[in-house]
Amino acid sequence: LSKAQNQPEAFRNTFIKTLELTVFLVFPAMMFVMIEAQPFITVLIGEKWLPATPFLQILCLIGAIIPVRHHCSIALKSIGLVGTIIKYQMVGRSASIIAILFTYRYGVEAMLKGEVLATGLLVSLFLAKTSSKLDYPIKNQLLCMAPYALASIVAGSITSAIMQRVSWGNITELIVAFLIASISY
Repeated sequence: LSKAQNQPEAFRNTFIKTLELTVFLVFPAMMFVMIEAQPFITVLIGEKWLPATPFLQILCLIGAIIPVRHHCSIALKSIGLVGTIIKYQMVGRSASIIAILFTYRYGVEAMLKGEVLATGLLVSLFLAKTSSKLDYPIKNQLLCMAPYALASIVAGSITSAIMQRVSWGNITELIVAFLIASISY
């Protein structure tokens, strides 16, 4: 992106290609972890952590959109808009604090859902700024991510449907689920 910063068309094309690559990799990975959260937790940190499953699933939503924000941030940084990035990060952290203040009394799950909303707001700000600076509308940015989001949802649905009908050990389940999700995707 830095190499193409003085060539608007090349910069926009590079931004689009790298955004597509980012979501191509991240969306299905987060979907996989979301649907296989229980065996994932059991294998990695043990059964005593299974009550944290819904928390991991919510965090996967954040994990899916944070790279989009980061990608937009890199694009803005490469055209010299570091001040804008700092302002948006302050807005995002403020939104997170507000979300915590409104949700803490309802528990950790509510707080995490508030963080999903705060992160969504921050990503929206970054998409809007890249839209204006690259002359590439938000709608187009969302449309370039949509096929990967849809494919991830379809692959996740297929994997989930199949995995609910069988019972294997956790490691075997993760391997088989990964193969099904990969083929489906």
